[in-house]
This record gives sequence, structure tokens and C-alpha cells, in this order.
Amino acid sequence: MHRDIFRCNAFLSTRLPWGTGDAGRKRGITRLLSILLVLVMALTLLPVTAPEAAADDGQSSKTLWHECPECKTVQTLEIIGYTWKKDGYQVNDQQHWLHVLCPSCQKDGYLGGDDHTGGTEIPTCTTGKTCEKCGGEYGILGHDWGEWKPSGDGKTHTRHCQREGCDAFETENCGGDGTATCVTQGTCTVCGQPYYGGHYFAKPYTYGYDENTHWYACSYCEKGRKAETAHFFVQGNMHLKSEATCISPPEYYTNCGTCY
Repeated sequence: MHRDIFRCNAFLSTRLPWGTGDAGRKRGITRLLSILLVLVMALTLLPVTAPEAAADDGQSSKTLWHECPECKTVQTLEIIGYTWKKDGYQVNDQQHWLHVLCPSCQKDGYLGGDDHTGGTEIPTCTTGKTCEKCGGEYGILGHDWGEWKPSGDGKTHTRHCQREGCDAFETENCGGDGTATCVTQGTCTVCGQPYYGGHYFAKPYTYGYDENTHWYACSYCEKGRKAETAHFFVQGNMHLKSEATCISPPEYYTNCGTCY
């Protein structure tokens, strides 16, 4: 400690031009502090590059530090393009594919995960902006659906997009009440509207028929039909139409092979 003080005093007294003794040393220290203060102020006034501009994200120079998708070595890959859809698929709604070239294996490949950017369009429910890199569309808002409300027909409910300027709507069948049938009303679990259920065709099926066709008949009403098809007639032997005579054989009614 004493040796360091001695060296400092010797330096101030022999090397500096402001004299010796206590007064000289004080003047020297004051002068040094002034010089340091000026240097600090000068450094603060120098132009400084913003961190986000100075940061090397590997893309501003069209390179990327990443594993090569082909040879699997981690190195600086060259970005040679941006692709919205690869084989018909997007990375996701907000990103595109990077088309890269490996300097080692000299093979190109694709990496996902680079964000779309740019575009001057105003996004709507069904349209977005155009990415300045890949030309793909992104930023589509999607519909802002309101609540389901009864359509007033006793069968369906409807909801409308609430976004200004959009007139889109959706309509779906009421449902959710297991007691609803084609003759008995239930209550829709979505909109609260009374509604009739669909026809019910219990197995084994009961056939309805007319002269030309047959169908599966509804278990609850006479109007419900399903899988209506034409009769398939085959020769039967259960109903005699006319007996045999000395000049003609017997005749029989034909039967439908499905609904008889």
C-alpha cells in the first residue's frame, strides 16, 4: 500500500508538468478528473447503432444459422427464396417456408418458421395482406360470429357475422333434445326454439309400397320414406292366378322379391 502511494507520488511529481508537493498533486488529480469527464461526455455523444438494427438475425444478409435440412450439419445457410406453400401446404397462417442452400452439401431444402411481413391491404373477414417476401396472403381476420338465434321456421337457427361491412351468416338444424320426433316437438339446446325431430326408421324395417315402388317407412308417421326403389318382380308360386286347362298351364301372380 505504502509502496503504491510512493509510486503514485513519484509519478505525479516527476512526470507531470503541474509541479510537485501537495498543491501540485491536487492540481494534477483535478486535471486528470477533468480529462476523464470530457472523454466520457464525448463517448456519450457518438452515434450509436440501435440494437435491433445492429443485431444480426441471419436474415438481413439473406443467411441463416441453422441445421441443413439435407445433410443435418449446423452452419450458415444461404436463403435463396421464400415460399408461401410447399406441396400445397403452408407452415401456418402467419409464416412461410424459407428456401435455403447449404454451402457444404450444395443441396437446397426448406425450413419453416419465418414470419410474413409487409402488405398494404386492409384485412377483412375473408381477405388479408400480401407478404412482400413470398407473395402469400396472411392476416385474414375471420368472421366474428354472433349468437345463434331461432330462424322462426321451427327447424333451424342462424348466426350472423358482427364485423362491420360483412353480411355472412350460417344456418344449422336445431337439435340436442332426444325426445324430439317427427310428430313430437323438443327444445333446441342451442337456441331454445321448439322444433320437430327427423323421421325415425326402426329395424327391422317396415316397408311401405305402391304399385311401382317400395321404401322404408317411418316408425312414427306415414310421410317418412327412405331408400325408395322400384319393385323387383320374380315368378312366385304362392298365389294362383288361373288354373291349368287342357290347352294352357297354370298362371301365378308375380311377387316383389324385396317387399313381399
